[in-house]
Amino acid sequence: MWILDRYHKKISAWKFRCLSLGGRVILAQLVLNQLVVYWAYLYYLPASIIQSMNKLTENFIWGGQAGQKKYHLSTLSNISMLKCCRGWGLLDLRIFRRALLWKTLWRGIFENGLWSNIVQKKYLRGKDLSFWLRKERIGSSIGSPIWLSLRKIGKFFLVNLIWQFQSRKRILIGRDQFMSGAEVIVVQNPLLKFLHRKGLFNWDSLIGGWLGPIPL
Repeated sequence: MWILDRYHKKISAWKFRCLSLGGRVILAQLVLNQLVVYWAYLYYLPASIIQSMNKLTENFIWGGQAGQKKYHLSTLSNISMLKCCRGWGLLDLRIFRRALLWKTLWRGIFENGLWSNIVQKKYLRGKDLSFWLRKERIGSSIGSPIWLSLRKIGKFFLVNLIWQFQSRKRILIGRDQFMSGAEVIVVQNPLLKFLHRKGLFNWDSLIGGWLGPIPL
């Protein structure tokens, strides 16, 4: 609730009756939207708090005050679109909070540094990302509030990871998504039965023993 108090404090200090619509939009972009950035990097803020902040921002833009209602000429989903898409470039905090947490999680998994060392050793426990990807969850289920917040958005993070073919890398046909941008490769029944007979296999040796058409 103290984040909402910061919103109220900022808005009450502005005499928005003397501001044009464009001036209120600029203040909302550069001040209101930035109040939440640091905390959204670390915690998955509750939906009720995000909704309240979005509502305060909308009321401020359209000139609403306490006890006075103003008609909103557009919805937040419209004005939060990019300017090239005829929006005003405002941030929709419902989407922005996920993007910030994804960035924190990405840095912890793929980059080098103190945070990534903590994630790898304490939470991923030294296992490769492919191990957690196929379990459809990331890391330990216990940890700090920051880590637990990251796990909440883990499923959205995992479904958008795709594989790139490289030497000495294992893939799962029919499950892993690839760099081609297509959906998961669909394996036809004759080849699927052949895979079951082979069990674990190496891709090169499999193709060498398969006489039918390759569905790629």
